[in-house]
Amino acid sequence: MALGEKDWLACCGSLKFAQEMVSAGPFQSYQEALNAAKHIWFHKVDVNGWLEAFAAHPQIGESPSKTHKNPTSAQWSKGEQSTALATANDSTLQELYEWNTRYKQKFGFVFLIFASGRSSPEILKELKLRYQNRTIVEFELAAREQMKITELRLTKLFSADGPTTKTPHTAYAATKDGGFLPDWLFPSLVFCFCWFMFYFVSSHVFQFTDEELKIS
Repeated sequence: MALGEKDWLACCGSLKFAQEMVSAGPFQSYQEALNAAKHIWFHKVDVNGWLEAFAAHPQIGESPSKTHKNPTSAQWSKGEQSTALATANDSTLQELYEWNTRYKQKFGFVFLIFASGRSSPEILKELKLRYQNRTIVEFELAAREQMKITELRLTKLFSADGPTTKTPHTAYAATKDGGFLPDWLFPSLVFCFCWFMFYFVSSHVFQFTDEELKIS
C-alpha cells in the first residue's frame, strides 16, 4: 500500500515521522505499517519531531490547531473529541481551557490524551492529575498518547483504502500453519462439532441402555 507524506502527516504531525514512513513503505497490511510506525516514532523521531506532532493537535474543546494544516487530521481530531464535546457544558469548557493553559505554561506543549470515547469530566480529571508530573515524565506520557492516536488513525487510513485492506476490525483467525480462516467458517465448524458430539454421546448412551436391557 503506497501512501504519501500527507497521509502519514494526518496520522502524526511530525514531518520526520511522515518521511520515514514513506521510506519504509509501501506496506502490505495494517500490522506491518503499525510496527514500522512504532519503531520510527520511538527510535527515529527526535525531541523536535515529538514537539512538532504535539503542536499539530488542538486543545481539548477547541478548534483544530493552526500549527498543522491537514484537513484529514482536523476532521479526525474533531471526531475523536466528539464524546468530550458532547459531555461538556460552558463551565466544563471554561475549566478545560484554564487547565490547558496552565498545563502548556508549565510543560511547554499542549496537553495530549487519547480522547476518543472519553468524556470531558474524565479528561479534565486526567489533566489535573498529570499536571502534577515532572516534565520528563509528562513528555514521555504525551509521546505514548500520541502513539495511541496514531494507531487509531492508521486504522482509519487503512479502512479508507478499500475492502482488500486488512485492519484490526477484519475478523480473521490464525491457523496452525500460519494461514487465516475467514470468520464465517467458524459457526459452521462449531455446529458440526456440536452435532458430532451429540451423535457420539447419544449413540453410546443408547448402546448402554440396550446392554442393560439384555442383562435384565
